[in-house]
Amino acid sequence: MVNKLLVHWLEETVDKISFRNLTELTLSTGKTPSGHVHIGILREIIICDALRRVFEEKSSKINTYLFMDDFDAAKRFPYYIDKMFQKEYLGKPFALIPCPFENCGCESYGTHFGNELISTFKHFGIKNEIIWTYRLYQKKEMQEKIRISLDNTNQIKEILKKYILPTLDDERKKLFKETQKTWIPVMAICDKCEKIQDRAKDGIGKSTMLNILSGELRMNFGMFNDEDPSNDSIINFFKGSELQQYFIELFTKKSKIVHKPQNITLIPKLVSGKVFNLLKKNDINDRLDTIVNQLNLNEILDRSVSVLSGGELQRVAIAAAYLKDADVYLIDEPSSYLDVSERINMAKLIRSLTDNDKTVVVVEHDLAILDYLSDYISLLYGIPGAYGIISHPQGVRVGINIYLNGYIKDENVRIRNEPIRFHERPPINSSFDSGTIVLSYEDLEKRLGDFHLTVDGSEIHAGEIIGILGANGIGKSTFIDLIANKIKSKTENAESKKLKVSIKHQYIEIIESKLVSEIINQIRLAPYLSQSYKKRLINGLRLEEIKERRISELSGGELQRVAIANCLSNEADIYLLDEPSAFLDVEMRLQVAQLLRKSIEELKKSAFVVEHDIITQDFIADSILVFEGTPEGRIQA
Repeated sequence: MVNKLLVHWLEETVDKISFRNLTELTLSTGKTPSGHVHIGILREIIICDALRRVFEEKSSKINTYLFMDDFDAAKRFPYYIDKMFQKEYLGKPFALIPCPFENCGCESYGTHFGNELISTFKHFGIKNEIIWTYRLYQKKEMQEKIRISLDNTNQIKEILKKYILPTLDDERKKLFKETQKTWIPVMAICDKCEKIQDRAKDGIGKSTMLNILSGELRMNFGMFNDEDPSNDSIINFFKGSELQQYFIELFTKKSKIVHKPQNITLIPKLVSGKVFNLLKKNDINDRLDTIVNQLNLNEILDRSVSVLSGGELQRVAIAAAYLKDADVYLIDEPSSYLDVSERINMAKLIRSLTDNDKTVVVVEHDLAILDYLSDYISLLYGIPGAYGIISHPQGVRVGINIYLNGYIKDENVRIRNEPIRFHERPPINSSFDSGTIVLSYEDLEKRLGDFHLTVDGSEIHAGEIIGILGANGIGKSTFIDLIANKIKSKTENAESKKLKVSIKHQYIEIIESKLVSEIINQIRLAPYLSQSYKKRLINGLRLEEIKERRISELSGGELQRVAIANCLSNEADIYLLDEPSAFLDVEMRLQVAQLLRKSIEELKKSAFVVEHDIITQDFIADSILVFEGTPEGRIQA
C-alpha cells in the first residue's frame, strides 16, 4: 500500500514535467557537506535520480547535476567534531576548513564529507555530475554571472516569491516578505579571517551594525586595505534592495538619522553644562516639557551633565535623541542603568515614535522591554570578536522564543547548545546565618546638600550576598561607596576600614593600552585563589575569546565581563558590585549570577550587589536591602 502511494506521487510529478514537452531536461539538487551521511541527506538526491531513470526510459535527453556546496559557511558542526575545532573554524566555508580527522589526507572538511556522500551513490545506482561550488566560484566566468545576479536582484526576488511563497503558511509568508526587502543574491568572504558575513570587531556586532547604519562606520565588504569603499560602491552593492535607498538618503543627507550610543559614560567627556541647556539645544519641535515629565527629568534639569548617575545620564541621552526629530532612530541598549519604572517609561516613549511613521532600530537585552517595543526581532549570533551573523526578522514573540530555545528553525542553525530556562526559587523565611560575621555596622548616615541618606545597621555573614534594590538617584551607589570607605560616613561606624574591599563600579574605568590578557595573567598568578576558582572565572566570563584585545576596544558587555573578573579575582573580605548585568545578554546574566553565587560561597566572603534585573537579583541574593525615598530628598534603607 505504501509503495503504491509513493509510485502514484512520483508518477504525478512525471506527468507534470512531461506535459511541458521539453526536448532537454536538466535535473539538479544541492547538498552541503557538513557531516556524515544520513537518510535525510539522501532523500532529495534519490528523488532526483528516480526522475532521471524515468525520463531516460522515455529516451529523453537528461542532464543531472549535484552541487556540492562546500562554499557554504559552517554555521554549526555535528556533535562528534572536537569543540576547539568548532570554535576555530565556525563561520568559514567548508572548502577552507581542514579535515577534522588526523592523518586522513583529505583536501578539506568539505571534500572529506562530500566524498563520503558520493561513495554511497554506487550502492543506489545514482548517476549525476558533481559540481563543487567553491571551485565553481573561482572561475573567471562566474564574476560576470555574479554581476548579472546583482543587476537582476528584483527579478530573482520575483522568481523566489512566485515559487516559494505559495508553499508557506501565513506566519512564514509574512516573514518571507519582510526578509525579501533587504535580501541580495551575494555572499562575501573576509580576506583576513576567511569567514562569511560581516566581521564584528567588537562583540557580536550589534553596535557595529548601528554604527554602519548611522554612517559613523563604513562597511568594507570584507576587504582590508587602506581605502574605504566609495559611497557609489556601497549604493551599488545593495542595488535592488531597500538598503540601496537607505544609503542614498544617508549619504545625500536627505534622511535625518539619530544614534543613541551604547557607551553613555563618554557623554560627560564630550558635552558640558546643565542638563536643561543640553536638552533645549536639541528641542526642535518644542516638546521639551512633555519629555521632561515623561522621563521624570525635572529634578536634574539644573544639574551639570558631569555629575549625573548612570540612570540619569541614560534618560538624558534618550531624551536628547527623541527631541532631535529624525526620520530614523538607532537606539543602543536604552535600558542599561535604568530601574524598572524608568524602563517602562523609556519603552513607552520609544514606542510612541512609530505613531509618527518613524523608523526605529533598537539593540536591547531586556526581553520584556523588547516584547513591548518591537514588531520584529532579528537575532545576532556568531563568535564574539570574530564575526556576527544577523538572522532573518521574526515576529516578536516567535523571535524571543527562538532566542531562549537557541535554535533558528527557518535557517537550521543552533546558536546555543542548551535552551535558557528560568527556575523558580521558593522564598526562605529564615535569615541567612553562616555562623561567621564578616561585617557589622551601626546606622549609617550621609548628607550631600539636600540629599540625606540613612541606612539601618546590620550584620553580614560569610557566604552571604545582599541584593540592593531601589529607584535610581536615591543612594544605592552612595551606599556602596560608604561601605567601601570611598566617602567618609558622618557616623564613621562602619568597620570596612579594617577589611579589604573589592569594588566594581557602575562606571567602568577604561585603561586605553591594557590588554585583556594582562587581566587573565593577573588572575592566574593570584596565590590566594584555587586553580578551580581561576578556571571558573576565566572560562565562565569567556575571557580567552577576547584576550588579545585592548580594554579600550571592548564592547559594553565584554568590558563588563572583564570588570567582574577583575573584581572577583582581588583578595577581599567584601565584594561590592554595582549593576553587574548592564550590557550583558540574558545568557551571560544568568552565567554571571551563577558565577557570583559560587564564588562567594567558595571564598566564604560577602557581597553587596546593586542590580535592577529582578531575575538576576532573585538568583543571586540571600536577602534584599530596599532603598525608599526620592532623589534629592530623604532616603531610608
